[in-house]
Amino acid sequence: MKYQTGQSMVEFVIALSVITVLIAYAIGELNERLVTQHEHLDSLRAELFQPLPQERWVAHPNDHFSRQLHSVVGVLDSVSALEFPIHDRYAMSIEGSPYVLARLTDAWQIASPVALTERPARLSAGYHLKQNGLATVFDLLSYVPMAEELDNNSLQLGKVDADVTPYEMRCAEPSCR
Repeated sequence: MKYQTGQSMVEFVIALSVITVLIAYAIGELNERLVTQHEHLDSLRAELFQPLPQERWVAHPNDHFSRQLHSVVGVLDSVSALEFPIHDRYAMSIEGSPYVLARLTDAWQIASPVALTERPARLSAGYHLKQNGLATVFDLLSYVPMAEELDNNSLQLGKVDADVTPYEMRCAEPSCR
């Protein structure tokens, strides 16, 4: 009877040791597999950013993502005249890889420097409020002594700063491209 109290402590130490060994092995195995997958994804990423022949990319004009996006962008397009290209997904699979590389093309190109600021501004509610005359109302309210910040020069609704766009994207000359 007096030697039975140490039995549970021995069993606890053995069980804890077995669990520790199993967890250490599992962490090592998990780390090895994650490193292998990370190396594989890095090689795919390197492949994606290389200029690849156009015939390797297959167009998917009516994929599931484009169909779902059309329901949202279609409404925005009718309200703000976005002219946003939707069906622009191209995909490429590599032999022996479970991943499919995809890229979106047919970008939302600008036609003029004015479009660089006006097209993104259409996405803001302030732009549409300004078009509907709210800026004039704010100008009138700015004459009230406590509402000077509502002046059109201080409060700029729907303002888009084109200076943050890289020069190569703003320049329309072929030498910039």
